[in-house]
Amino acid sequence: MMRSTSALARACRGSWTSRARTSTGVQRDEYLTRNNLMKAFEFPNADTPIKRHKNVAVVGGGNVAMDSVRTALRLGADNAYIVYRRGMEELPARKRGEHAQHEGVQFKILTAPVKVIGNKEGWVCGMECVEMELGEPDARAAAAPSRRRARTS
Repeated sequence: MMRSTSALARACRGSWTSRARTSTGVQRDEYLTRNNLMKAFEFPNADTPIKRHKNVAVVGGGNVAMDSVRTALRLGADNAYIVYRRGMEELPARKRGEHAQHEGVQFKILTAPVKVIGNKEGWVCGMECVEMELGEPDARAAAAPSRRRARTS
């Protein structure tokens, strides 16, 4: 579980408007999309103010996710995470991922979020995640991720 996350960004490919998915008890504004996060970097020239957070988690592994997490760092985040359900080899944006690692982004690979946790005031304070494992390739020839099963001895 990532308990210290104060903001969660969903990497919405091709999203021109904010399409935040909310969970019970969590402020809608805590879900940032690429569109408003990237514009916020240019504030006040772009009319998109956002609250700056110390800890930001971006779910996804593509170019949009990498651009978003790197922007979060540039906006002053102390910790920025990529949460990705596959491994580094399957990362769609491998080159940008390498750049993100050099900039200090932390990768939580083979990890999938299952719940966003809000505090009493309704702000994001964590994210519950499960470990994943890669199985046989799917129809796109990508290794299909599935929830890791508990191992017994």
